[in-house]
Amino acid sequence: MKTAVIFTGQGSQYVGMGQDFIDTYPEVRHFLTEMSQKTALDLIDIFLKNKEAQAQTKCVQPAIVALELAISKVVMPLLKNNNHVHVFAGHSLGEYTALAASGLVSPESLLDFVVKRGQAMAQATSHSDGMMLAVIKVPQEKCDELLEEFKGRVWAANLNSPFQTIYAGHKEAILAFGKALKAAGYKKVMPLAVEGAFHTPLMASAQSLLGPAINRLVREIKENWSHWQNTADVIYSNVSGKPLTLEACRTEFSDHLVKPVEWQKTVENFVADGVTRVIEIGPKAVLSKLVKATTDQVEVISITAVKDLEQLKTTH
Repeated sequence: MKTAVIFTGQGSQYVGMGQDFIDTYPEVRHFLTEMSQKTALDLIDIFLKNKEAQAQTKCVQPAIVALELAISKVVMPLLKNNNHVHVFAGHSLGEYTALAASGLVSPESLLDFVVKRGQAMAQATSHSDGMMLAVIKVPQEKCDELLEEFKGRVWAANLNSPFQTIYAGHKEAILAFGKALKAAGYKKVMPLAVEGAFHTPLMASAQSLLGPAINRLVREIKENWSHWQNTADVIYSNVSGKPLTLEACRTEFSDHLVKPVEWQKTVENFVADGVTRVIEIGPKAVLSKLVKATTDQVEVISITAVKDLEQLKTTH
């Protein structure tokens, strides 16, 4: 059995997330306490009661990554006792969780990077009027047809499944695009509660701000790459939908800010490469629905609470 472990991104957070893992596993609480000291953020407070911080990109990005890495400390030993994990991937922010969960970089280095990424993206959003819009069960050709009117102001930001695409762009244009879709008879058009137009050219200023942090992350990846490759693990890139390569990672981490998340392509490619089981780790079961909408060729399990671990003990 070839298993993929996937991680959710920003937007999956809620007040109270992770509480049962924190209460049940001392190693989870210990890890989060350590990471709070390193990031200068009270991560457990953000998880359990700080709704205001959860709405801020600069706070919620490191919080989600830290929680997913903490849960991974419980999940990964259960998986590797049965079948080695071969594939890692994540949606948007979740791709970075995959880097540390796979062992390619340290959790400390990754969280340092994610803190800076959240700050850079928050700064970029403060200089633009960006907004994101989920479009569900609308034929792609209809979206493309309507999008022509908004070219250069609205972009496809997350190509999630055959039935879901997230668009982002200037707020006025996004609202008009949503009205055009509804006027055409498509009702499942919903604004997202995020601070900006992520994965579009409106995030371009974050590229230069994040450049030094990307360079440091890539240096660590280069140092670890040869040893890590001996594990036969693969991380899929959001930008290409294909396995990340050492040669491309510097460019792709920068492009990740301004180019769309190719999630449907990622799922199709890792299934074509032989994945038969997918384990989602995150605050909410978000990606499992997108995987099921894309393929019926894999078993999908979501780990969002302690009770979900039973599924790992009963599957082979």
